[in-house]
Amino acid sequence: MVWEKQFREDIKPDIQRLLPKREEFFTRHSGESVDLVTGPDIPDYKEVQASVGGHIKMKLAFPAVQSEWTAIASLVKKVQSYSQNADMLFLYTDTQLGTYIDCPLKMIDAVTDADSAKKYCMLSESPVQ
Repeated sequence: MVWEKQFREDIKPDIQRLLPKREEFFTRHSGESVDLVTGPDIPDYKEVQASVGGHIKMKLAFPAVQSEWTAIASLVKKVQSYSQNADMLFLYTDTQLGTYIDCPLKMIDAVTDADSAKKYCMLSESPVQ
């Protein structure tokens, strides 16, 4: 979809800068956003606050250090500045156990720094499939 491509192009430089060890990066959009297109032209996802998201997978254990939380927060803050309906999911995996960090939409909780990322992003661990 056009919005996924726009979103990917917007955040790719920040991902490369902030999380250079990423293994995979995916984007998605919600089908709910399709109703935001009312004419023949497709508006930019930022104009209509489309529901988009990014998923980043890294093949390493989650380093629960301030610098990693700062990188996550910087990326989420950037994403949330594009659309209040944008979210990010991070997966760190080095064994059969994965650490998932699911950061919210801005309309739910705005992430502004490492401390707010720790507070608002849900951290969980589960087996990797």
